[in-house]
Amino acid sequence: MIEVLSIILLSILILVFFYLLIIKIIPRQALTILGGLFLVAVIVISYFKPSFSPVSEFWGLISFPLKPLGFSLLFFLLAANKIDFKKGESIKKPGHIFFAIALIVLVVSSNPYAAYQIAYTVENYTIETQKDLREICVENCLAAESPTQQRVGAIVLLGKGTTEPYIPYRTQLQFTRIGSRILYAAELYYRQRSLGNFPRIIVCASRRNDLAGTPNQVSEARDIAGALRRFGVPEGQILEETRGLNLRMNAIEVERILGEQGLLNQPIFLIASGIKMRRATQTFQKVKIRVIPAPTDFYTFQKDSTPKKRITVQDLLPSVKALATTTDIVDEYLATIYYWLRGWLYRL
Repeated sequence: MIEVLSIILLSILILVFFYLLIIKIIPRQALTILGGLFLVAVIVISYFKPSFSPVSEFWGLISFPLKPLGFSLLFFLLAANKIDFKKGESIKKPGHIFFAIALIVLVVSSNPYAAYQIAYTVENYTIETQKDLREICVENCLAAESPTQQRVGAIVLLGKGTTEPYIPYRTQLQFTRIGSRILYAAELYYRQRSLGNFPRIIVCASRRNDLAGTPNQVSEARDIAGALRRFGVPEGQILEETRGLNLRMNAIEVERILGEQGLLNQPIFLIASGIKMRRATQTFQKVKIRVIPAPTDFYTFQKDSTPKKRITVQDLLPSVKALATTTDIVDEYLATIYYWLRGWLYRL
């Protein structure tokens, strides 16, 4: 009890010290300059060291207003700032415009039909790209009538976020919404085995930084490897890549592993979600890896195939699932822009 009180009192003392330092001692103009310099420093560091953990966390914070929910909340706050609650006056201009913008963005981004159409635009690009691969062959691109019938040296599984961590009341490994990637990796392995080929499966998944525990508890790659073994993939054919903290680092580490295994000149299957496939393929091609895209985790159906999506009344009502879908797509657009600025994407 005494230790807890000591920690609380010490924390209060530190907070009071910083309050007096910031409010009473340092001029506001100096604080503004320091704040601006700090923000510029974070942007510069995030540009050259995107995997640096503190910068990654801070970038997630400052990029929040660029996402649908954060953008809406920002404009709701701007609208609320135009209301004088003490006098009970109505909202002042341009508060009405701020409020309308926030409401429109929130309603549209959480509308299932709108989210579906946005996701279709992104995923359709992946489908069309795969069709083109069957017709056109260039330096870092493979053409085939059936890409999954190609013999490959490895199957690269972008597995981050595909599993839930083991916690006491769970008696088995649980998959997330994108956990189908693991099943697809096992399926592609068996297709290769039927062709008399035995490729390596390279599992790309860094440790779970949001958890504290033993190495086995925080290692997602180890959980995925265990699931693949249960699906019948031999342990000797599974390689874990745990160093990569982002897609660019994954590509570099996979290139290193392929070199060590003597597989650098052979094509690979690259398994990722439909909305992420374009950036993933171009990132791996940039480091001279011959890629055959193997997308999965699609949100949408293709318009020229069956079964087809039927519009229901529920598709017109806002939902949390639709908002999450829209947010995933915005995240991917922001990441693609960043990768393009860094020159990390392969261009034909």
